[in-house]
Amino acid sequence: LEGAFETAAREGIAGLMINTDTIFAGLADRIAELSIRHSIPTSGAASEFTVAGGLMSYGASRPEAYHNLARYLARVLRGEKPANLPIMQPTRFELALNMKTAKAIGVKIPDKVLALADEVVE
Repeated sequence: LEGAFETAAREGIAGLMINTDTIFAGLADRIAELSIRHSIPTSGAASEFTVAGGLMSYGASRPEAYHNLARYLARVLRGEKPANLPIMQPTRFELALNMKTAKAIGVKIPDKVLALADEVVE
């Protein structure tokens, strides 16, 4: 990770989108630390990334996803075949912003964007 951030900073990369797989989820604190050290804005899809120190996240609502999962499970337990269940797409998305990180890396979050945030980490 250190080498990747050093290269990104040297190459003038304007920002990084962090994938939300289990590898990166376990490294959220380290990625946030490197983001701040190298002044590179980072974004992920889960608010946990923003809480760890990433600049922002925007992704499907986890509570909605868990609710839909429970609905699927209930239908399967009642005897429906999983292959017959419809595909459900997320309908609610959440924006989280980390103002401490924004200040540390010199990013100004417009008031209009701040007003749209579902979660703001101070």
